[in-house]
Amino acid sequence: MLLILLVGAAIGVASYRLFFEQRAYIGIAGPEDPLEAWSEADYVIWAYNSTFYGSRNMSTLLPLMLDDNLTYTCEMTDGNLTNGGLIFLKQVQKPLDYTPSANVTVWESYQDSVKIYTSSSSGKIGDCPTTANDTLTLQSGTSEQYLLNVTVTATTHFYNFFFDVNALTQNCTIKIYMQIAEGNWAEMTDMRKTALSTDDGLILKEFWADHNLRFTFQSHVSEGTTRSIPYRYFSEGY
Repeated sequence: MLLILLVGAAIGVASYRLFFEQRAYIGIAGPEDPLEAWSEADYVIWAYNSTFYGSRNMSTLLPLMLDDNLTYTCEMTDGNLTNGGLIFLKQVQKPLDYTPSANVTVWESYQDSVKIYTSSSSGKIGDCPTTANDTLTLQSGTSEQYLLNVTVTATTHFYNFFFDVNALTQNCTIKIYMQIAEGNWAEMTDMRKTALSTDDGLILKEFWADHNLRFTFQSHVSEGTTRSIPYRYFSEGY
């Protein structure tokens, strides 16, 4: 019985030592290292302190490197993804002189902005709206007028298109077209709106587009003179 107890105690001590030695090795980069939060990434790069940047392999949970050069850290991490993969930058901005390799995607989470980078493109994600605003001029007459063209270079989330039609004295129909192919525009009929002269403004809620857009205005009765229509909208490219 005594022998069994001694053997059990020895195994327990060995297990205890092995567990904490592994924990010490895994945590070698320090307590600021994000061990658990981003396990879906292949690698996580973070600012260890004001001087060094760490990189961790999220499959093995073992640190890859710790270096004071962020570009070098990104390039070395990228180089380990021979078959492509995902690098997550935790509260770190991608260096301008680092471009991800083919099939490598970089997600940058810095302050209140999230961005995605590949070898050929980049874009903002979530809570990073771009505002556009200007004033359109509606000519007198009853013909359909193309007043606003929006060039779309990537899949884009548009929301809160606002047209101030307070200056109009006659009813007006607003149509939205999407460019399906070169020279081929198709109206999104479900989004056709009729703005009354008594309206102070007209809001078109959110929608997505991956092709160029065109907004047209057509007075039901001629205004008799030009009218100004201020507009504003928000967009996020993905």
